[in-house]
Amino acid sequence: MIKRVLAVVVAAGIAGGGYYAWSGGHLDGLLGKKPAETATARGRGRGQGPVPVTVARAESRSVPVTIETIGQMQPYATVSVKSRVDGQVMEVFFRDGQTVTKGDPLFRIDPRSFQAKVNEAEANMARDRAQLSNARSDLGRYTQLSKSGYSSQQKFDQARATVEALEAALKANAATLERARLDLGYTRIDAPIEGRVGSVLVDPGNLVKANDGLTLVVINQLKPIYVSFAVPEQHLGEIKARMKAGPVEVEIYAPGKATDRVRGKVVFINNAVDATTGTIQIKAAIANEDEKLISGQFVRVSLVLHEIPEAVVVPLPAVQSGQNGSFVYVVDDQKRATLRDVTVGPEAGSVVVIEKGLAAGETVVTEGQMRLRPNARVATQDDRATPAVAGGRRGKDGAGAKGEKRRKRERPQS
Repeated sequence: MIKRVLAVVVAAGIAGGGYYAWSGGHLDGLLGKKPAETATARGRGRGQGPVPVTVARAESRSVPVTIETIGQMQPYATVSVKSRVDGQVMEVFFRDGQTVTKGDPLFRIDPRSFQAKVNEAEANMARDRAQLSNARSDLGRYTQLSKSGYSSQQKFDQARATVEALEAALKANAATLERARLDLGYTRIDAPIEGRVGSVLVDPGNLVKANDGLTLVVINQLKPIYVSFAVPEQHLGEIKARMKAGPVEVEIYAPGKATDRVRGKVVFINNAVDATTGTIQIKAAIANEDEKLISGQFVRVSLVLHEIPEAVVVPLPAVQSGQNGSFVYVVDDQKRATLRDVTVGPEAGSVVVIEKGLAAGETVVTEGQMRLRPNARVATQDDRATPAVAGGRRGKDGAGAKGEKRRKRERPQS
């Protein structure tokens, strides 16, 4: 008997579980509700509401057409400092990476041997001047004696030749003295330009030779500084035309620092197109007063070609690609999304120009397109914000006025 009762209970449980699974986890049939009503209620609860999307309005504005490319910073001038005389480096007057101005001392080479040569040349000059003075006196005497017939013409000619030889020797010694003084001056090496020095490549105590290829230090002029970049050759004509009309400006910024932009002006266009890449090299000068930019640094370069007046623009995420080209979803006043083919123009930062297919003021979907279909109902970010505010006032006993009435009834009377 007990086994029969247990069998009936198990059978009833299995039947109830099967019905629960068949009804999708609802017990509406057991509670007396009709299947049609249950299906309708489930339809209202799942998959029949508007699609949540984010929208933006198409705007009309003047849009600059720019070339975006990668550039590299180059020094305005570079000098590799080398010794012009042989000798030992005695002193270094700067630190690695220091900024120097033109004329600042950099190195001092042992000047003693060069000072000795200067002294020797000066002594030779003094000797030659004394000899020349005596020879000129002799020439004057022989001139008078020759006119009076007391001296031969040969003596006069010899005195004149001696004077001319000593004058030539004096000029040669003067040149020797000038060269010795130059070499002595070369023992102090000064900065030829204003800029920032690199690392010291020769320390005090080392011997250097003139013109042996050894670089003592490299100076880069960074104020101003060049940015070198390449643009496609098809833009060359337009860039040259703009340069004839006035200065062509560029904007540069380091990668990841788009808000920290600096301006410069195009100062050079190369005289040949690179046949391998189809581009032409351009340089722009940047003031770089704060020296934030350094040689060799890679930057983003933006060059404005021209402007499109009253262009219709939308955010970049609004434009989607399909089999027939680009399209956007346009939301009408009934909050329904319509697919519309558009012709896309150039990009300008975070927006893109729509050349055809869209008018300024229309609303387009910028997020949520994957869940849309033509003529689908949508709920914008503003629509979703309104129920959220109302939901914040809902209590656990109900919503709105009904909930408030219920709470009043349950409130004890004082």
